[in-house]
Amino acid sequence: MKINGVELKDLVEIQKQKYKKHLNTYNNNIRKIAEKANNERSKAKLSYNEVSMYAGVSADAVSEFLRGKSVPNLVSISAICASIEKLKEVKAND
Repeated sequence: MKINGVELKDLVEIQKQKYKKHLNTYNNNIRKIAEKANNERSKAKLSYNEVSMYAGVSADAVSEFLRGKSVPNLVSISAICASIEKLKEVKAND
């Protein structure tokens, strides 16, 4: 079957390649966020446990994300990053 003169299987392959490219870009961007967040956590001398308790996710989830080993959902990423920022403020005011 052809669409605009192009075989359907070729169109599917093109879409697969575009999807893979976007997914790789997304994952790379998330890893950059994780690296920056982990650097901020380290500078503030925050443990994974402290961040996890404030973020409401497990310490393993925090550790895996900040070390670039996993990509959690965006809600968890947001909670982890916000927790690091808030805990940095708290420690700075102590």
